[in-house]
Amino acid sequence: MSIYRVILKFRFTMPGDMFPNIDRIKNIECPVLILHSIKDDIVPFYHAKELFRAAKNPYKPLFVDGTDHNNIDKISDEVFIHINEFIMFLDKKYCNNQGPNSI
Repeated sequence: MSIYRVILKFRFTMPGDMFPNIDRIKNIECPVLILHSIKDDIVPFYHAKELFRAAKNPYKPLFVDGTDHNNIDKISDEVFIHINEFIMFLDKKYCNNQGPNSI
């Protein structure tokens, strides 16, 4: 949700916080994909859930079990499949499905 909220359990944004994502996400119009490890030992999992709830246009999230902060991509192809599905969703919704060779 924010850099300070990772360290301190504030319910509000502190001045000087360079990454107040919880405040900014409500202004993002495009689809947002939240991808997070359930057992992240650096950024608590509830941060991902709160960002998902606050997003104006959330895409289905992927909460991965069995990984931590730095190895979410190592568990399986599940992460890459989900990211690919998100990209395909964006392509259909915003690119008129014209393909790579269209002019």
